[in-house]
Amino acid sequence: MDDRMEVEVRLFAQVREIVGGDRVRLEVGATACIGTLREEMIRKIPVLAAWKHLLLFAVNEEYADDSTPIEPGAAIACFPPVGGG
Repeated sequence: MDDRMEVEVRLFAQVREIVGGDRVRLEVGATACIGTLREEMIRKIPVLAAWKHLLLFAVNEEYADDSTPIEPGAAIACFPPVGGG
């Protein structure tokens, strides 16, 4: 069994409104990646299930995909798709 770490995810735009706060703390494995974090967020906050495949993440201010590893102390952000025009 791997070690666990607590991560803080800052929430933006509609995600913040849905959750009712600007951040959430989650416990993940020490070798977690964004995909693992996404699953844990859905488990802890089921209302986000409808957004599962739409949620975008950034790690240390860089867009991240599901395979991006999470290092201890990383700055993680979660936001909905951004439209433009």
